[in-house]
Amino acid sequence: MLLEITHPQHVPELISIVVPSVLAAILAFVKWYLPWRRKVRNKGIERKSIKQLRSIQKIYSIMGEQIDETSAERVIVFAGHDSGEIPAVGSPYYISSIYWKVKHDPKFHPGEDVEELDENIYSVIKDYREISADLHYINMLLDIQDEGVVRIHTKDLPEDCIMKTYYTLEGVTDAVIIYLGYSKNNLNYMSVSTFKKAGFTDDDVARIKLKASIMKQEFGFDKKSS
Repeated sequence: MLLEITHPQHVPELISIVVPSVLAAILAFVKWYLPWRRKVRNKGIERKSIKQLRSIQKIYSIMGEQIDETSAERVIVFAGHDSGEIPAVGSPYYISSIYWKVKHDPKFHPGEDVEELDENIYSVIKDYREISADLHYINMLLDIQDEGVVRIHTKDLPEDCIMKTYYTLEGVTDAVIIYLGYSKNNLNYMSVSTFKKAGFTDDDVARIKLKASIMKQEFGFDKKSS
């Protein structure tokens, strides 16, 4: 019987039976596989998105703790970047704000509407988008990568540097800049500052550093990069 079926004269008949069956099986598999694969992929995206959103939530929480537990009144997470590319000579290097939190301490701003003060600072921070970094700022970014932390007193900044301009506009008196790490060619760092005339105490700085180490974990930076 097998010889009869496989005889050359039976090949077309055999093909007409087998091929449709194979195609039907393939089609059935594809109809099952594609929705299943899409569902699995979407579930993976959903889990990753939820995890990232929770990390962002935690970052904002840490920023709030910086303000509540120290003399800090303004906390910003920045990204230094070359529009997504690796920094290169001949291309401008930018800084942009990613997350921020501001809360003026009423005790140190008597007679002033602190909510209005906060809104004024928020309006400035929102414009921190692709600001071209000058030489002083580039030097500061290199310093935080080498040292991990840099302390800045506004009164000591050169008059012609962009940082002095913005700090004076906001009313910042003292700032602690902390290196967080790199993500997709972006240099992530945090600026914790105060508007208080007395600036930060040593205890404030120690607490700020401690909170920064927790924030690094939320970014996925488990240790200081060099």
